[in-house]
Amino acid sequence: MRIAVIAPGRHPIAEPYAGGLEAYCGILVNGLRARGHEVDLYAAAGSEGHVREFEFPIPDWRCTDAQETDHTYPPGHCALEDRAYARLRAHLESSDYDVVHNNSLHPELLLTTALPLVTTLHCPPVERMAAVAPESTSVFTAVSRSTADSWGLPDTRVIPNAADLRVWREGPGGERAIWFGRIVPEKAPHMAIDACRLAGIPLTIVGRRANPIYWAQEIVPRLGEDVEWIGTLNHTALAERVRHSRVAVITPDWDEPFGLVSIEAMACGIPVAAFARGGLADVLDHSPCPSVPAGDVQVLARAIADSATVNRAEVARYARGTYGLDAFLDRYLAVYRDVATTTPTRVPDHMMRRTTRTSPHMASTPAGAHTTRPCPHRHHAHPRGDSAMIGMYAHHSGSGHLHRVRTIAHHLDEQAVIFSSAPGADIHLPLDTDPDTPAPRDHTVNDTLHWAPLGVPGHTERLAIIANWINEHRPRAFYVDCSVEVAIFVRLMGIPVITIAMPGFRRDQPHQVGYRQASAIIAAWPDWIPVPAHLITHADKLHMVGGISRLTPAATAPERDGVVILRGAGADDFDKRTWPTATVLGRDMLIHDPTTHLLHASVVIAAAGQNSVADLAVTNTPAVILPQTRPFSEQDATAAALDSARIAVVPTEFPELREWEGLFDQARQRAKNWHLWQTDGAAQRAAAVIQNVANQESL
Repeated sequence: MRIAVIAPGRHPIAEPYAGGLEAYCGILVNGLRARGHEVDLYAAAGSEGHVREFEFPIPDWRCTDAQETDHTYPPGHCALEDRAYARLRAHLESSDYDVVHNNSLHPELLLTTALPLVTTLHCPPVERMAAVAPESTSVFTAVSRSTADSWGLPDTRVIPNAADLRVWREGPGGERAIWFGRIVPEKAPHMAIDACRLAGIPLTIVGRRANPIYWAQEIVPRLGEDVEWIGTLNHTALAERVRHSRVAVITPDWDEPFGLVSIEAMACGIPVAAFARGGLADVLDHSPCPSVPAGDVQVLARAIADSATVNRAEVARYARGTYGLDAFLDRYLAVYRDVATTTPTRVPDHMMRRTTRTSPHMASTPAGAHTTRPCPHRHHAHPRGDSAMIGMYAHHSGSGHLHRVRTIAHHLDEQAVIFSSAPGADIHLPLDTDPDTPAPRDHTVNDTLHWAPLGVPGHTERLAIIANWINEHRPRAFYVDCSVEVAIFVRLMGIPVITIAMPGFRRDQPHQVGYRQASAIIAAWPDWIPVPAHLITHADKLHMVGGISRLTPAATAPERDGVVILRGAGADDFDKRTWPTATVLGRDMLIHDPTTHLLHASVVIAAAGQNSVADLAVTNTPAVILPQTRPFSEQDATAAALDSARIAVVPTEFPELREWEGLFDQARQRAKNWHLWQTDGAAQRAAAVIQNVANQESL
């Protein structure tokens, strides 16, 4: 068979393997090739025997102050990875593989309907994949029943991982315990150290220091004569160490998807003392080795001490008979044959839908933008000879929407007219609520819209005002920030719409319809943030332009002193809290331009509204961010991005009064990363997206 194996993109598929997933891919590819199949491996740079033309970029942490972890990426990397997987998908769709075996943790390949696709689930649900997996045409397998159950996808086939028995051979045993794997908090080797010390058994640790903070805080202080760390080893050398060990200690502090190290150790005849979590519990259930309650170091210590009493020959027979490579390959080849013979004929290349993401910094026509064929009956000239116009709508909740719309409008090439119920719009709209009707009737239209109440005059009047203006001026495009109902209404009048994507989790039907009908989608956050799950299916027309602020950066950095509490026009719970001494901006101290206050503040305490965050970025102001409760968790999403990039401090709980100074110091250290929010030129990039849609519409 001709097989494409897609590996995850974080680490190379090369020894010493970074973890179990990388080892799995190496074992699978080598085993299939040994059986005579033609296998192309698509993997990260630095892999062995892969297709270099389509290799994935590996995370580069050298140019950022962000902390390297195995669960985050340096700023900008996600956009690179998205483009790499999109490019690979286009290549695969034009190739003639009998089967494509997807082992990535990226959603791109799940969006295709043109591939004979098998996807193996290697971990608990990943948000971006989980959002699209239920609609995917892929056949799914999982490495354990526990992992399959966590995804909840029907007809998922369980194919356990395997050990290469030629490498993991039975050994004589030894005196020391061994722990091997990635040195990260979720693998919790510190508990292995504590348990071995309680048992009086010396321990050897083998593995990659994948989390420097965890290593420094939890492992280094525990090292000593009885606990050694020897770095990483290739599979042959590692197997030799395991063969000469007394017991393998396995300490997951999460629901382990499978626990490959357990069957590798048992294949050598080495007992395991392990916490029974996730897929590892499945492995232990029928083995001669005891299951230890998760997190119980005392019981683990007893299992380590009692390991000498476990029948090592029985351990080896169990692992080698249940998890051998031949059975593993046979199971996958059976799935491959099913997929290869049942996948419908693919659409010819020249008719296939292509997906090409464009950089938000490009001024070319947005990918997926609305296009029209020339029509001799279309009125390209305006009825009254007006210059070309673009309509813009700003939601009246808070002040941020109108500020953002005005900032973008300033950079458009043609006249913009702003509609809003908020004060200061070019054309004022009546409110779409009625004080005499506190409980509007059927305002969601059976959950198909967010707000379209029956019998509210203001709602009818505002749409009529927009309709009359469109009929009179025939705008070339209309930007909506933000209303699903206005966006759909404008599009129904034959005008291309550009809409704003708000942060948070917006899988509801109204939002999805709004995104689908848009010619382009603007997101006012930086392009290194992973595409949210609810926007993945619209990614081809999504433009992440950076944070948009109405403020102008200062030419020089002034002296900073004092604390400022920045309150937006939206609701917050700040009145219920105890604060350090500070100047409060907003509410009772409304100011049009907070630039001077932000530039001179030593630190600012603020919510996670998009405009507040962008203003802080422009002024490079150290910040402690307290996300407020908003629909769709929009402020929580923004705060999480700021925290992951180490731009601002985001406490997990409201701080005690004594904790503020420490948070302020941390915020000052992180403020140098505000440039990552990409505010410089963001409004211009947003305007270019709108202008390009307008220009394309007039062709």
